[in-house]
Amino acid sequence: MKLLAFLFAAPLLVLTLYGCSADSTSTNGQPPVPVGAPSGVIVSAVNANIARVQWTRASNDTFADTIVVEPVMLGTLVVPYPIEDMHLEELRPGTTYSISVRSAGGSAPVVYWKN
Repeated sequence: MKLLAFLFAAPLLVLTLYGCSADSTSTNGQPPVPVGAPSGVIVSAVNANIARVQWTRASNDTFADTIVVEPVMLGTLVVPYPIEDMHLEELRPGTTYSISVRSAGGSAPVVYWKN
């Protein structure tokens, strides 16, 4: 009789434990806080072929940011958290570049830069 009771109780225990898993989309039972967009993008010349891009991450941005440079000579650069500074190399003097910094929460306004 004890074995029969165990056989009926074991699946119930497994189902109960399975149903108690945490929700991966919430933090401490609260909905996740949206990540803000980067801001304050500044581009300055280091020399004729290198520019420095600086920006401010949103206070809750702990994800990688992305710098998109057009024309596509450089393409897309992924910048890990917590970095807020990147050098763009192999730029051509006299070329106008559009530089955009993006995060999980949006994009900063595009900056047009020419050295």
